[in-house]
Amino acid sequence: MKPLTISIIIPTYHDWNRLSLCLQALERQSYPKEFIEIIVVNNASDDQIPEWLDIPDNCRIIVEKERGSYAARNTGIKLSEGEILAFTDSDCIPDINWIENAIRYFKEGPGIHRIGGRVELFYQTDKPNLAEAYETIYAFRQDLYVKDGGAVTANMISRRNVFEEVGLFNSNMYSGGDNEWGQRATAKGFNIVYAPEVIVKHPARNKVRDLVRKARRISSGLSQKRKSKVSTHFKKLVRLIFLPPFGELKNIFSNRYAITSWKKIAVFSLRYYILLVINVENIKFHYGAKPFTDTI
Repeated sequence: MKPLTISIIIPTYHDWNRLSLCLQALERQSYPKEFIEIIVVNNASDDQIPEWLDIPDNCRIIVEKERGSYAARNTGIKLSEGEILAFTDSDCIPDINWIENAIRYFKEGPGIHRIGGRVELFYQTDKPNLAEAYETIYAFRQDLYVKDGGAVTANMISRRNVFEEVGLFNSNMYSGGDNEWGQRATAKGFNIVYAPEVIVKHPARNKVRDLVRKARRISSGLSQKRKSKVSTHFKKLVRLIFLPPFGELKNIFSNRYAITSWKKIAVFSLRYYILLVINVENIKFHYGAKPFTDTI
């Protein structure tokens, strides 16, 4: 049987150093190189490709001037030719068997339309700091996203015909567009499975301010998708102020996280603060603030 062709689509924004590591990992893929095409979409049109960047023979780098990672991914989709479309990010490092394991799912399960692969975190130091500890507990819970019908585009793979039927990502969204597209795909009957052997590695954020920015960005994206009443957000904010989310403690203090008790307490405090930020951001959006878009 002829191998399936696959297009890997990667948006990037002023991130050449980490993209270089991603491309090196893609060059080492166990799947035959001649059936892989890599499309990198540079979302910073004023940022030229550095001369030192080693670009694989099966990779091309194009420019998308419209701001936003989903606009960039849409451009990659339009230019791609593969029967399978795989998405990851420029700061990710795919496992050597990433593509081979994904293709195996599609070949062994012809009724499988989409895959949400595992996202493994890695850290700058042996002992994760507060931000990294928070990420360990709350970031990239892909198995839960798949149960809800979606998957983060750090590691999402789909048959091409799903996009042909469902349409492209919502380019007006700066965050949450992967979930929004996943819900549309699910509504049209296209299933998704969690694939723990289909792995990419993602750096844990190591600064609290980056976590707060991410929370603001995701909150803005969800507000664009869900037109909730502003009174609902006010109620949630008031409830949070007087009743911290003690239900989070059960998950945080789970034995599966190798983090000290003091750091888990700090994570709980940070979680409380971030939930407050999310609700404030929702209220600001409903009163006319623009979606928070510090990154693509």
